[in-house]
Amino acid sequence: MKKFAFKLQKLLELRQFEEDKAKAVLAQAIGVAEGLKAELRQIAEDRAATNASRSGLADPVTMQAIERYIIRLDTRREQALQELAQAELVVEEKRAILAEAVKQRKILEKLRENKYAEWKKERQKEDDKILDDIVTAKAAALRTTL
Repeated sequence: MKKFAFKLQKLLELRQFEEDKAKAVLAQAIGVAEGLKAELRQIAEDRAATNASRSGLADPVTMQAIERYIIRLDTRREQALQELAQAELVVEEKRAILAEAVKQRKILEKLRENKYAEWKKERQKEDDKILDDIVTAKAAALRTTL
C-alpha cells in the first residue's frame, strides 16, 4: 500500500502560517498596550513625586512651573488613557482573528487525523488479507504434500 498522503497538506501548512502570523500580530498589539500601561504608571509616579516636592515651597515661580508640569502630566495621562483604550480594542480584534485562525487550522488537522485513521484501517485490512492468503496457501500446500 502506498504511503499516507493528505491531499490538503499545503492548505494545512498555509493555515498554520496564518495562525503564526496572527500570533505575532497579537503579540505586537499586546506590546503596544503594555507600553502604554507602563507610561501611565510612570506618569502617576512622576505626578506623585512632583506633588510631594511642591510642599514647603515659597517661590511662586517654582510653584507655577510645578503646576504647569502637573497639568502637562495630566494632559498626557488623558491622551495615554485614550490611546490605551484604542490599543485594547485592537488587541481584542487581533485576539478574535487569532481564534478564527486556530479554529480553521484545527478543522484541517481533525480532517487529516480522520483521513489517517481511515488509511490505517484500510492498510490493516490489506495486511490481514495478505496474511490470510499466506496462511491459506500454506494450508493448501500442506494438504497436497500429505
